[in-house]
Parts: sequence; structure tokens; C-alpha cells
Amino acid sequence: MTITLPQYPPAERLHASEGRAWLEWNADTDDLQFSAAALDLLHLKPSEAPQREAELVAVFKAQSQSKLAIALEDILTQGECRQVELLRKTPAGVQLVLFSGHLDVSRPGRLVIATFEDITTSSHGQQHLAARARFQTFVNLLQQDPAFFDSVPLGLMMVTNGFITQANPKLAEILATPTTNLVGEPVSRILSDKQGYDFYMETVLGDGSEHGDDHVETEFESEAGTPIWLKLSISRIASGDADNACLCMIEDITTRKKLEQDVWNGLAETISAKEATENAARAKDEFLAMVSHEIRTPLSAVIGMQRLALRDPELQEKTRKHLDLAQTNAEFLLELLNDILDFSKIEAGKLVLESVDFSLRNLVGDSVALLAERAEAKNISLDVGIDDEVPDTLEGDPARIKQILLNLIGNGIKFTDHGGVSLKVAPQKILGGDCRISFVVSDTGIGISPDAQSRLFRKFTQGDTSTTRRFGGTGLGLAICKQIVDLMQGEIHLSSEVGTGTCFTFTIPFRLGTNQSKSLQVQLQPHTHQLQILCAEDFLPNQLIIQGLLEEMGHRAEFVENGQKALEALPLRSFDLILMDGRMPEMDGATAIRLIRSGGDGRFHIPNPKIHIIMLTANAGDESRQYYLSCGADDFLAKPVDEALLHQSLTRVMDARLAEGAKLLPLLRNHEEELAQIFGAPPPEADPARDANLTGRVKSGHQDAVNLKERLKQALRGDLQTRIRALDAAHANQDLHALGQLFHSLKGSVGFIWPEGDLVKLSAELERLADHQEWDAITREIPHFRAMLMEIAKGADT
Repeated sequence: MTITLPQYPPAERLHASEGRAWLEWNADTDDLQFSAAALDLLHLKPSEAPQREAELVAVFKAQSQSKLAIALEDILTQGECRQVELLRKTPAGVQLVLFSGHLDVSRPGRLVIATFEDITTSSHGQQHLAARARFQTFVNLLQQDPAFFDSVPLGLMMVTNGFITQANPKLAEILATPTTNLVGEPVSRILSDKQGYDFYMETVLGDGSEHGDDHVETEFESEAGTPIWLKLSISRIASGDADNACLCMIEDITTRKKLEQDVWNGLAETISAKEATENAARAKDEFLAMVSHEIRTPLSAVIGMQRLALRDPELQEKTRKHLDLAQTNAEFLLELLNDILDFSKIEAGKLVLESVDFSLRNLVGDSVALLAERAEAKNISLDVGIDDEVPDTLEGDPARIKQILLNLIGNGIKFTDHGGVSLKVAPQKILGGDCRISFVVSDTGIGISPDAQSRLFRKFTQGDTSTTRRFGGTGLGLAICKQIVDLMQGEIHLSSEVGTGTCFTFTIPFRLGTNQSKSLQVQLQPHTHQLQILCAEDFLPNQLIIQGLLEEMGHRAEFVENGQKALEALPLRSFDLILMDGRMPEMDGATAIRLIRSGGDGRFHIPNPKIHIIMLTANAGDESRQYYLSCGADDFLAKPVDEALLHQSLTRVMDARLAEGAKLLPLLRNHEEELAQIFGAPPPEADPARDANLTGRVKSGHQDAVNLKERLKQALRGDLQTRIRALDAAHANQDLHALGQLFHSLKGSVGFIWPEGDLVKLSAELERLADHQEWDAITREIPHFRAMLMEIAKGADT
């Protein structure tokens, strides 16, 4: 799509309109760009802005220049964030600046992003400058009073142009060498090892310590051949016409080093054994998690096929009984594997809790509904009571809360033959935006003996040895519940009496969620107002998925293929929201967001730099979330698109736009013809019987999720030949960047249609390999990946 841009006055340079003080350095071209705030902080006029790295380093005082040069080199070579404190002389005096930089890995080339912060007036800055002033006073006394120099109870020597010009008696005592044998000697006489001499040269060429606190530990051999360990601090000082004058402070640390060595020798064997044990435990946990996951996937398919087979009305009764028995055992095995997988994740420290808004009453209702049939089959009651004071919408991990409830209520039903099981939910404490909710699950079952209660929350433990034979189970369920509750900063305990019953009580802290008056079902209905949405997404099937979801919720969307075209489109029409993909050709999402937030540059004009932006990417990790939010995104959603989470995000944007005074269009309620045009096919004929069963949604051009996915499959298949050609071209050219984008795009769209398919896993793995430039591994997998695409293009399901 080509958009003709209107003419605007030249915009400020990149980032210049932001309130933050920062720079961008392209190490490949050695070009620098500064924000206006950065130039203000450094007391520089735009015409004085450094254009090259060397000019940037020269901005600071001599004793800080090597610090900055070394920090920039570390950022480029090690790829880690670096922070250094730099001194700069200003008309008002000495300024202390905190420099923080990191490598921008989201864009090609070697780009360093850094921020400046003036910490002169901070308590730390004042302490730093005060220490520097005290040190300078000390140096002045040493230079002005030889008697004071000789009386200091610390080894001192003055070094000028690499030679010792002065040494005090304490130094001669430490080195067991007369002063006369030290003065006039090269400094390498004492700094004989590489580490000590390199430290001295770094000080001479750079800054060393500004108040004598940086040091190095080096070994020295006295004239008698005795090894001595020295702690050495070096600081450059002003000394007449000498350019390389330094003050060295030396301390004998031989006793301490010997003690450290003795301690290390004593602990080395213990540490080695401990590390071996930890490595073995870690390997076990990782292996268990991997194996459990690999078994769980095909087992889920087995259960699904059994359920489909049981729906056959022509199935013979004998075969039906066999399938029923097979399904019961398969579901038990799946439950066992799920428990093992969860527990191994917890022990390996890999269980990550979500934090999303959810309806507590809907969650409790769903949990009880899943178990009601079991209770009914045993002819026992299953009662639920939720206190009216319990907030409906909470912020937390609904899946894990549901897991705890299913486990505790399921156990109650399993061990109860007469009476019933009850769940009571009540607020324990509500204060501001925080609350603590109590869940009490009680039953009238067989009860638990006091001895068994003491070990009940341990893994693979049940009440007695006959429990497994009589009731089944692994003894993992309660251990998992305990660890999940602990992860949520909650508490769980039980009371029980043999023959009377058992009561489990657990309390969990939550944050109050938004929209307390709305239930989940209402939230999933089309919105009351229509948002005008710009979506930057380069993969056609992904566009169709997002378009279908947005239209179903009542919104209008315009699509562009990359971040640059999104920037071109913004001045031409008023948008309420941008949905931004991460990896796109020409300009990625992170770059586009930064340009939008900065107000544009000479090529682009951004009418509203504060426009709402939701990141929508197939890279779903916490690091990706934090990265894109730090770039300026307002929200982050992962592909495959979760309809409920997208709905919640759009609700927040809609409410914010209304609060801003935006005049949103009324809800668009009938999309049948428009959706037919989007998918390039006439819509299916209406089915009155099916439509009568639709609840909880306002009917739209979509018929149901299954029908939508079938139409998306056709769209994906129609586009695959183009993608296969792009794959072949990128592979032939060894273009890892293009391959990474292609794998990323396919992961998002295929994940929506076939979320558990092998192609999703392979796309994700190939994207990771492309990001890490593992070309040999990619080349091995490409034929298999291409064959899978060809099968889908021919009509096969993944």
C-alpha cells in the first residue's frame, strides 16, 4: 500500500521531543543523536552536540573519560547494561552524571541506547563529591608537608612518568625494602604482575579512583624472596608540570589472603559436592518436565479421539463399554501427568503466575459445574456459598485458583460416601485496592488421622497405604496446592477427624480488579462504542484473524504491512488505537513506537504522540513484555490472540477514550456483508436452530468459532505459496532477519488455528534459532518445515 504524505514542517530529530535525557549511538557508522533534554542536562547547545564517540568522551573530565570509553566497549562486546558515574565541569561547578546504556537488539546493527541523569544534588552525589574533596585535601597535605607524608600509617608512594619519586617509611616496612632502594625505581619494580601493572596504566591513561577507593590486589616478592600480598589504590594527582603523577596507597593483606585460602581449601570439597547434587536435581526436574509434556500432548489427542468415537450413534454397546473404560483410564493418566508436570515446574522454579482480571463468581461456578456430575453419581450434595461482600472482579491467576478448587473439592467428593461437600467463600480483609479471600472446602467423608495430617502436604503422600488402592491418585495434588498457595503468598491448613470429615481452608491475597459490576459474560459481548483501529501486521492470515475478532466486537480496523506504513497512515485519518506487531519488514514495532512517542522525525508527522498502542506479538515472554512496554507501548498481548484478553484491553482503551472526551461512533452491529468481503467468500447461510442456541453474545457476521477457523484455514492455504517462495529466497540468501520474520508471522497465525500443532512448535524453535544465528540448525530443519507448509497448502491439517 502506498500512501502520499502531506507536507509538514521538518520535525525535531529522533527523541528530541521526549522529556528524557538520552542518546542513540550507531557504533557501525559512529553517529550520535541526542534528545533535547540530554543536551540541556549536559549544558550543551545543539551546535555543540558531539557527533562521534571520541567527541562524546571528551565532554567529560579526564578522570572520567576512560570510564565512559570502557563502558561503551563493554556494552558492544558483552551486550549487557552498563552504568558509570561521570564528572563534568560546568560554569556552576562540578557536575556528577549517571550514564546508563544498553545494546538495542531489536534492530539490525550495533545501536547503543543510553540515558543521562544528573545526580549532583542527590545524597549519593553529594557524598561522592564530598569524598573527592576530602581526598584532594589529603593529597594537598601530603604534597605540602613532607613530615606528614612520612608519618601516615599507610604505605604511600608518589609515581611520576612511571618512576617512584617518593616513598614513606611505612611502605618500606611493608615491602621489607629500604626507602633508598625504592626511590628512582620504575613502578614495575613493585607492580610486577600483569594485573597490578594494567591497573596502574589504566589510571595513567584514564581516571582511576576519584577519591582513592578503587583498588587492585597484587602479589609482591621482597628482597628476601618472601611473597607479600598488597592491596593497591592509585589516583592521578596534579603535580607541577608532570602529566602522569599518581599517588599510590598500599596495604599489606598477606594474613587475610592466607586465611581466605585456608577457608577455600576447607570448603572446596563441600562446595563441589553441593554443586553436583544441585546439578543432578536440576537435570532431573528438567527431564521430568520435558517428558511429562511430550507424553501429555499425544495423550490429549487420544482422549479427544475417544470422545469423538463415543458420539457415534451406530457404535455397538460392547465397543462403547470398551471405549468408556479406555477413556476413564486415559483421563486418569492425563491427570497424573498434569500433576507431575506442575510439580516438576514448581520444584524447578519455572511455574510463573499470571496476573489478570477475572470474575471470582464465574470461576467458582465453572469449577463446581465440572464436579457436579461426580457428586450426583455418588448421591451426595455439593453446596456453594459466596458471601455478598466478596468482590466479583479480582486480579490474580484464575487458572491456578481453579486448579486448587478442583483438587480440594474433587478430593472431598472422592472420600465422601454419605452427606456432602461444601465450598464457602468469604472476605477475610478488604483494605483499599487489596483484599484477602478465604476459601473453605469441607466434607463429611472418611476423615484423616492426626498422624497422616502431619505429612499430607508432602509429595507422593496419602492418608494411608490403602488409600491409593481404594481411591486412586498419586498424593501429588495437595502438595501442588500447598506450593501454589505459597507462591501466591497465601496460607493453607486443614482440620479433620476420622469418621467425621475434613475441612481445608486456604486464604489468598488479591488486588481488586476493574469493572466490579460486570460479569465475564457481559465483558465478552460487543462493546458499546466503536473504535477506529490501525493494525500493523505483515502476515495476511494474522490480519484476517485480528480483523475477524475486532469486527465481532464491533470495531473498525485498517491494516498496514509494517511500522513505516503505520507512521505514514497516522496523519491521514483519526485513529483511537494502534495494534502493533513486533517483527515486520522495513520497520519493526519497537522502532515505530519510539518514533510515535517522540512525535515523529523529518520523514513522519505524528498528530497524537500519546495515541493508545497495544503490542500484539508472538514473542510472549516476560522479557518481551518489559521491552515493548519500555519502548512506549500501553499494553502487551501475545499471539495466538486470546479473545478475552483482547476484549479487556479494548475495553480499557474505549473507557480511556471516552474519558478523554473522544466522540466514538455507536456500535456497529451487522457485519455480514463486510466480513464476507474480508474473507473473499460469501457468508454461510443462516442456521435458525444453531442461532437460537447462541447465548452470551450479540450475533454478528460470524457464525461460530469453528466456522471462522475453517475460513481462516482457507485464507492461510491461499497465502502459503507466497510464503514458501519467500522461505526459499531467504534460505538461499542466508538472510536470517527475513527468516526470523517469516517464522514469527507463521507462529502467530498457525497458533490461532492449530494451537497444539507441530508447526507452531517448529515455527517458534526456528525463530529462536534465527535470533541466535544458528544457521546449521536452521538448515537441518528447513526441509521438514517446508514439507509441513506444502502439506497444509494441499489441504492437510497440522
